[in-house]
Amino acid sequence: MDKILLGTANEGKIKEMKNYLADLDFEVLSLDDMDEDIEDPAEPADTIEENALLKSRYYAKKTNLPTLSDDGGLFVDAFDGWPGVRSARVADSSQERRNIILNMLEKKEVKDRGASFRTVVSFYDPKQNINYSSMGITEGKVVDEIKDGQIIDGFGYDPIFHVDDAGKTYAQMTTKEKNEVSHRGKALQQVKYFLESSYGIKQFIVPYALIYKDGKILMNLRNDPHRKNFHQTWEFPGGGIDRGEDIEEALIREAEEETGYQVEIISQLPNVIVQEEKGDSYNYQVCLVPFLCAPRKKVSEVSDNEVLKSKWYSIDSLSKVDNLFPRNEELIKSFLPNLKQEVEKNNL
Repeated sequence: MDKILLGTANEGKIKEMKNYLADLDFEVLSLDDMDEDIEDPAEPADTIEENALLKSRYYAKKTNLPTLSDDGGLFVDAFDGWPGVRSARVADSSQERRNIILNMLEKKEVKDRGASFRTVVSFYDPKQNINYSSMGITEGKVVDEIKDGQIIDGFGYDPIFHVDDAGKTYAQMTTKEKNEVSHRGKALQQVKYFLESSYGIKQFIVPYALIYKDGKILMNLRNDPHRKNFHQTWEFPGGGIDRGEDIEEALIREAEEETGYQVEIISQLPNVIVQEEKGDSYNYQVCLVPFLCAPRKKVSEVSDNEVLKSKWYSIDSLSKVDNLFPRNEELIKSFLPNLKQEVEKNNL
């Protein structure tokens, strides 16, 4: 996923959300970046959770882009949470909406002006049918009057919502200050963690075994039918490190699962390479660490479903093997001189 659409026409929200998501490795687009105008969706739901999901799915299906949308509102204690989900429909303009809230509170002569801002940010990926939503809540109060001279960047109800912990209204804060305390910032933080963990580049340390015997190295034919460029390609035994393992324990376990051999580690080669693998549903970096190993005993049959068969190749023929795993030729060129030196050094 390279692009995310912000499914809102609200310029204040767009600025706030783009600022918050700026350090993610995605291009964040607004509706203005689309080739055609998209009509606003209806918002018939009775909760902000339902409306946020409705909007993210609507814009995602219109554009075929993963989309972030939100819905929220001002929940005033004295009015039992009103206007809440209907905050944007109290009047036609932001100024009218603010004035209505202030006038209603003044008429009721309410001493407790407590309120909360709540929002739900919903992410929807139409290609993978993935949805994730999070809620953010900030407690505060409605001010007695708007101090226009102190407004930095106010939209919606921001000029009348005071955050006691910050000692300011939303409108008196910079974008950075608001993101640190705001309801939308809190919700976006959770979405940001989700995007980083689900779509960001994951990094793995993968030790692999150069199992040497009688001038030959053992390679495996990979079984990976869901990724055609990896399927039925030749690679070296190895894999990821499980929780609680060190790198050598992982290597010995993986070598046995993928070849059936108990191996002895002779030495670690210095030729560590980092490769990026990227597809429609995956994006990760692999730090490949080579180890020269000797097979000591055949203890089992291959137990790894990713292995179709194994075969021994002479050291000098490794780079000429047909259907090598992508970029394994580069890998072999990197470690080959050191491999030959270690074999000679250890009298193998």
